[in-house]
Amino acid sequence: MKVLHVCTFPTGGAGIASRRIHEALRRAGADSRICFRDSPDGIIPPFRRYFLNPPMRCLRKTIDLFRKTACRSPNPASRSESLFPFADVEKLNASDADIVHLHWICGDFLSIGSLAEIRKPLVWTLHDNWVYCGSEFCVDTLHGDRRFLEGYRADNFPKGASGPDLDRLIWLYKKRCWKNLRAEFVAPSRWNAEQFTRSALFCGTPCEVIRNPLDLTVFYPRGGSKVRERFGIEPSRRILLFGAEMVDNPIKGMRLLKQSFQFLAEKIPSGELHLICFGQGDAEFFRKDVPFPCSFAGVVREEAEMAELYSAADGFVCPSVVDNYPNTCAESLACGTAVAAFRTAGLPELAIPGETGALAEPFEPESLAGAILTVLRDKPMFSPRARHYAEQNNSPEKAAEAYLHVYERALG
Repeated sequence: MKVLHVCTFPTGGAGIASRRIHEALRRAGADSRICFRDSPDGIIPPFRRYFLNPPMRCLRKTIDLFRKTACRSPNPASRSESLFPFADVEKLNASDADIVHLHWICGDFLSIGSLAEIRKPLVWTLHDNWVYCGSEFCVDTLHGDRRFLEGYRADNFPKGASGPDLDRLIWLYKKRCWKNLRAEFVAPSRWNAEQFTRSALFCGTPCEVIRNPLDLTVFYPRGGSKVRERFGIEPSRRILLFGAEMVDNPIKGMRLLKQSFQFLAEKIPSGELHLICFGQGDAEFFRKDVPFPCSFAGVVREEAEMAELYSAADGFVCPSVVDNYPNTCAESLACGTAVAAFRTAGLPELAIPGETGALAEPFEPESLAGAILTVLRDKPMFSPRARHYAEQNNSPEKAAEAYLHVYERALG
């Protein structure tokens, strides 16, 4: 059985998860390959890459500008119309792959229309909510939007939105193009699987839950002394860690996190806590209006370095307003560090109260401060339970075995 994974980028949450799934399958003896949008031997012909890329980027910027100026939405999530295919689907169909395993395919890689032209058995892992929504990557948990459940209609246009309803147009286009789409669907969280099955677009379609795998020989509890030396943090200070691919992404909840720090400052003296943030973004943006000493680690590319950060921390905070099954939380647990998060989306499946972390009421900064305080004060209790969770849920061997069963179903 030959499996070809297709994902737009090797980075970002979905890209990292797709690579880890691919590596887990290879270690299990499967014939697994992976193809990204910019892979030199991939499924985008050279003439499309070199001659169509510049004008397509201009067109993309024009569409993005139009959306920002003419289409207002209360949902802060990023969007993708996925109307323009770069990939050559015929090349995909002519490959020797027995299974095509889709991951995150937006970003002008595969289009909505071209997916229906794939004649190989399909498996699709849902790394966000885009598949069953309009053009938005995430459902709007902040405002209780139910369009993905009810269908995108003119009479349920979100309150506070204005301009052309592009989300509805994209949803209707998906409905038309995918009416005969056959695939095995997988999600890393029960929440996302349930939302998919309940959605108006895929109502009743089964979706299996398979947790994203981690290399548990890399992500494990370490000493963390290197991190304290690097940032000059005294042994007496507790460390709170926060990180995301883009730390200023509204979905990741930085605004709510900063508000929670004002409540946390009433309970923890400034001299007893040090904050560390990692990811892409402006260090000054993170430090502004924060009542505690903080360090900005920037983009961390080496997994071993990430494991050092997680291990050094007394707690990890994930203030996302919606998240499927973030790699950061799973990595933190594997390193024995508990997670504080809002009780929303897939986060309660990672931050289990009294076991692997603490949950705050959505989206209350004071409640988040209490959850942070809980994980900071009791790392010795949380640490073995957090590691046990990762061993039970994020084992590469278990993920590979589960996916092989899914592939067998897809082959019929």
